[in-house]
Amino acid sequence: MNRNIILERPVEVRCWRVVGQVAKAGKRPELMPILLRADETGGTDASDVAEHLLFEPQSGRVVAERLPDTWSRRGVAERLLDIGAAYKLLEKRGPAYVLTKAGGAAIDTERVLVPEYGAWTIWASEDPLLPSPVLRIERWNEPNAYTEILGEERESSKQRSPKELPHLIRHVVGTPIKPAAGGGAEIRIDDLEDKAEAVDANGSLRLSWNVDDGRLQLTGSLE
Repeated sequence: MNRNIILERPVEVRCWRVVGQVAKAGKRPELMPILLRADETGGTDASDVAEHLLFEPQSGRVVAERLPDTWSRRGVAERLLDIGAAYKLLEKRGPAYVLTKAGGAAIDTERVLVPEYGAWTIWASEDPLLPSPVLRIERWNEPNAYTEILGEERESSKQRSPKELPHLIRHVVGTPIKPAAGGGAEIRIDDLEDKAEAVDANGSLRLSWNVDDGRLQLTGSLE
């Protein structure tokens, strides 16, 4: 009888609170026609988008005819192109906006990595078998002044000591990744401040390797 060889070991997890910009996957259907236009033409601009995309589907009248005068269709086009560039889906080269690698991926998946600035909790591991050191990333709400001075956080706030951002986190900045404990959703860490605050990971993980079929499985919890 054949038996699979399965090797297991605990995964050492570390956790930090950081401040910066993180992009998470979301749907932005209004940007898809812009990306497709840039893809098919090799580059587009506000005039091109206004002429070829901003029309009523039934009558052929432009959207701008039913908007206030301050909202010209060219202005709408410029705004959409600027958003695409801010999301790193488009790159401006001279007068034209061209599709980036991230923009091509957004067309394929119909999902856009939307950047958000704020405070984050990042769980990470240096285990070489993991596809990415980042295991999970979640929003973290900074305690207000009252909570830090008089409330439940008053003791822990005295012990806060930010240190240099760890190298394993710096290493993934700017690269789309799929955190192993993040539900499979793709993220991209765009930029982080130089300091990070180490906190308890509050959880335990184990990595199982099925040698026969080459399958890795991560089990456990991160709170």
